[in-house]
Amino acid sequence: MKNDKITGCFMWLGGIVVVVVAAVGAVLLNGWALSVLWGWFIVPLFSVPALPVLYAIGIGFIASLLRPAPSTSEEESKEDLGIRIVKVITQIIALPLSAVFFGWIVHSFIH
Repeated sequence: MKNDKITGCFMWLGGIVVVVVAAVGAVLLNGWALSVLWGWFIVPLFSVPALPVLYAIGIGFIASLLRPAPSTSEEESKEDLGIRIVKVITQIIALPLSAVFFGWIVHSFIH
């Protein structure tokens, strides 16, 4: 019985570590994506300076304050925690990478 409690605690701790690492990675990845897209589209069009990644991260924080929080459906709340974590990690990685990928395609037609 005691080993089950210890194993459960380590699983929760591992889950927390994964979430924290994913959150930091998401912030950095989103900042990088915004910085790259800014450099491809905003800088040449408006003749403004490039946007360093740390400033892009700050702007991303501001933007996140301005958009409404996502709602959770009843089906999603019944899912296993591990499945929800995998879905969130996939979304936070896929969104900035797909934005840069499709931005790269558009940018290649511009230049």
